[in-house]
This record gives sequence, structure tokens and C-alpha cells, in this order.
Amino acid sequence: MKNVITVSIALSLFIASLHAIRPQQLTYDTSLFSWSTDQVYSIGFSNLLEVITMNNINASYQYFTDEMIENMKPSSYIRTLNKSNISTYYLTGNPSWATENRNRTMRAKIKQIAMYNNKVSDNEKFTGIVFDVEPYLLSDWSRNKDDIMVKFLENMTNSYNYAQQFNLEIIVCIPYWFDNNYYDTLEALIKNASDHIAVMNYYRNKEISNIKNEVALCRKYNKSIICISELQQPDSNSIPNSITYYNYGLNVLWRMWNQIYSYFDYSALSFSYHYYKPLKNCLDLIQAAYRPIIIIKKPYIHNVQFSDGIKFTPSLH
Repeated sequence: MKNVITVSIALSLFIASLHAIRPQQLTYDTSLFSWSTDQVYSIGFSNLLEVITMNNINASYQYFTDEMIENMKPSSYIRTLNKSNISTYYLTGNPSWATENRNRTMRAKIKQIAMYNNKVSDNEKFTGIVFDVEPYLLSDWSRNKDDIMVKFLENMTNSYNYAQQFNLEIIVCIPYWFDNNYYDTLEALIKNASDHIAVMNYYRNKEISNIKNEVALCRKYNKSIICISELQQPDSNSIPNSITYYNYGLNVLWRMWNQIYSYFDYSALSFSYHYYKPLKNCLDLIQAAYRPIIIIKKPYIHNVQFSDGIKFTPSLH
């Protein structure tokens, strides 16, 4: 019982400290990406709910396997989040879908989620689908990028039109640099192929300049935009320190989000953490300072003189 009380006090101190260091969040929404299913059930789900609650998250972009969807496994997850007014989007994507003939896979994913939604109650439905396709990861991108982008736009437009039949929202993930060489494609993606555009705005301190065009286009077509920030630990290959907030902490990230939102003053601008596990790691680093330290004292051994010689006995102090 004493241990439970100690842990509870430590958690309360941590939550209080988190609120203390966090700047006052403006009126924007936040979301959370997760490609892992480890936290969908059991203890992992409790940890996820704790993270979501601490960070005032409004939407979950969660991956589920095909088998899980067929077996209606997301229902309890979505129902629980809905109790806190948190919407759930199905997260999926593969670079090969960008150029797939007749757009088979994305349409199949939309149909799969639509069929699932038809079988569950209203509070267990997916709100929509997040398509994280990333065509620039295809092996022939450097040789054939223009043709790839034409086909990508065609497939995304087809997917969006198809999803509207089932009342499913579509979020399209894009890198921040699409407007450098593919402004017309970006405009068409926003106008004709999505309800929301999610920008992988992975470049610290350049976020505002990186999404000026995207925000302007979303204003023009009355669409919402999601600014995604990176939290993964940097490495020498794929994640340079310049793109992630891992070494700078959540307080720096939150202040940047406030700065971006204030600069654009666009109510349909929201923010997203990439992704669940790095976010939890960042919170764990903060929480570590508030965990109680248990000191185990070894008994002090001292000499006691008896009439029959010297013996050793442990001290009770």
C-alpha cells in the first residue's frame, strides 16, 4: 500500500511539473502518429492513454493490421478514446501505392475501413484514413520523379473521391518540400485529393518558412493543415539532429508550435507528434526526475568486546 501511495504521489508531482514547464497552449488541436500495435491493448494501452491525456491530444493516427480490422479489434480502442472526444484515423501507406495500376490497394483499404464502420456502433467508427505513401522513397524516383508525381496525384484524387462515398475523411501526408518543384501538384492534392494535408515539417527553426505555401493553399481552398514534428533520437544516417526535437525537449517544441500558430493565425492549423514511442521517451526523461529514490542501507558491522573474546554483531542502526 505504501508503494502505491509513493508511486501515486510521484506521478502527481510529474504531471504538476509537466503543466508548470509547458507554455499555455493556444487553441490548436494536436494528434499522435503510431505505426506500432504494441500499445493498443493491455498495459500498453494504459500507457498510451496516459500519454494522450498528459498532452491534450485530440486525434489518434493509429495503424492496425488487416487481421485486427477483420476481427473488429479496433472497436474497443476507438470506443475508449471517443469517451474523451478523441477521434481515431486509420494510419496506412506504402510508396508502391503511388504508381499502382488502377489504384487497387488504396481503394481496397478504403473499402475495408468502410465495411468495418458499417459493422460497429457510431462510437466505434474510424473518422477517416491517413495515407502516408511517400512516393519519393521509390527506387526509381531519381530517374522518373515527374511521372511518379503525376500518377501519385491521380491515385490520391481517385482515393479521395472514392472515400467520399463512405463518409471517410482523407489525410494525405507530404514532405515540406513538395512546393519547391511540384507546386501545381501540391495545390491539386490540397484542392482535389484530401480533407486535410499533413506536412512532415522536419526541420527545426525553419517550420514557418517551410509551410507558408501550404498554409496559403489551405486557406484558399478552406482545408485544414497538420504540422508534424519529429521526436526521434538523432542518428548519423536518416535522422540528423537538425530535424528532431529529441535533444531539445518538449518545452522547446511546444513553444515552437505556439509561435507557428500565432504567426499564421489560421484556425484550421493543428500539430502532430511523430510518433508515439519517441513522445513517450521524452516524457519518461522528464518523469525520471520525479521518481522517488529508494535507498537501501546495509547493516553496519561493528566489533563488540565480550569476556570470551572479540565477536562481530550487526548494528541495528
